[in-house]
Amino acid sequence: MTPSQTSAADPDATGPRAAAAARTALVVLNAASGDQTDRAAIAERVERTLIEHSWRVEIEAVPPEQLTDAIARACLRAKETPGAIVVVGGGDGTIRSAAALALKHGVPLGLLPMGTMNLLPKDLEMPLDISAAAKAIATGIERRVDAGLVNGRVFLHSSVLGVVPLVGREREKFRKSRTWGERLLALWRAARHATGSPRFTMRVEHDGRLQRVRTYALAVANNPLSDRPGEAFLRESVDGGRLAVYVSKHRGRAGLFALLFTMGTGRWALDRQIEQAETTRVRISAFRRKLRVSNDGEVELIRTPLDYTMQRKALRVIVPREAGGGDAQAGAEAGKPTGAASGAEDERREGEGSGA
Repeated sequence: MTPSQTSAADPDATGPRAAAAARTALVVLNAASGDQTDRAAIAERVERTLIEHSWRVEIEAVPPEQLTDAIARACLRAKETPGAIVVVGGGDGTIRSAAALALKHGVPLGLLPMGTMNLLPKDLEMPLDISAAAKAIATGIERRVDAGLVNGRVFLHSSVLGVVPLVGREREKFRKSRTWGERLLALWRAARHATGSPRFTMRVEHDGRLQRVRTYALAVANNPLSDRPGEAFLRESVDGGRLAVYVSKHRGRAGLFALLFTMGTGRWALDRQIEQAETTRVRISAFRRKLRVSNDGEVELIRTPLDYTMQRKALRVIVPREAGGGDAQAGAEAGKPTGAASGAEDERREGEGSGA
């Protein structure tokens, strides 16, 4: 598979069925994600699956430094091409970047989970197998989900302050290191941050309430996390329109390690040492001009105060047909079909209109 290759199931077909088959998937894969020894095979599996379901496919695998430009080009193409969608394969950072661009251009987004956590794909009940995920996109339906914002920057699952971004920064260095010496150094620094981190002083303001806290960590989730056993990191809803604020009350080194376990296993809602609140807008201030923030696992340095808001049901995503109904508050777009299913529906309506 070569970058930017275009394929179609039946380029010579005509009539209503050809119109249905002309739907286009503009696929961008993060070449650094997934099985590094099987990149070409991953692209071929995705392409083959989409073509089997009557999609025209344009697919490219690009290195991380070229991802933003490639996804931006795909979004512009999708905006100008009737019935086109953008499909992105990568980890949470890739998906977050794609979501920001899809929001900007108002185009639907299909997700191929190729990372470690795959936070949003799991919330959307996307299969973790690449071929199965491609099929779910090809036969799925469109749904609108919430997007969180911190100072205008998108996050899809959660935004975390405190010790977690410090450890996360070293995790990124570990991932990018090329020698065992660099990896050992990154691990040592992560352990040092974890054991030597102080508590941070912050001011949290929402719903007319101002609270001063000293904490190892504070998290804002795009809709509350589930408190049901076996649903680590999963959220109660993806379109509930609520921000959930989690403030650690842990103290001492034992408390710090308990917190890191809680955060690492996604059981925030079950830890009694974590104070929880729900709101639609929150401001976080600190005695620092900038704070390190982990947005969906990607660490950024952001100027304070941090203003958290939400774009309700703003992001258009493709979900498996069986998962598309969501909860009672699912958006009006939740039942909109894509791919071959959409084509069949269009053909049926055309037949009815002509008296067939």
